[in-house]
Amino acid sequence: MFYSIPETDSSHHEVFPYSVFYVFYEQYLTMWRDTLQSLGISFATIFVVTFLLTGFDIYSALIIELIVVMIVTNIGGLMYFWNVSLNAISLVNLVMVGFFFNLYLAKTNHA
Repeated sequence: MFYSIPETDSSHHEVFPYSVFYVFYEQYLTMWRDTLQSLGISFATIFVVTFLLTGFDIYSALIIELIVVMIVTNIGGLMYFWNVSLNAISLVNLVMVGFFFNLYLAKTNHA
């Protein structure tokens, strides 16, 4: 009824448990690296787009970038105090907060 596989010295197999929830657990292993990478790319994109759209005004682009970084840092601090875990959904929310406030600040700067 049960068959056993004979052991050989040449085969080394890595075995690990798998379940449906393993995919959700695995996201937490790289979440900080993904967060820093996503926020870095979004901050760089915000700076370049703001710099181009404000008519190559470096001071306005730097001030807007600084304010966006402060707002995202503030939201991250509120996430810590409210015990919101850092996962894929909160990462997307952090990145989108930066882009929404950039839109608001660029329009305020232009006016």
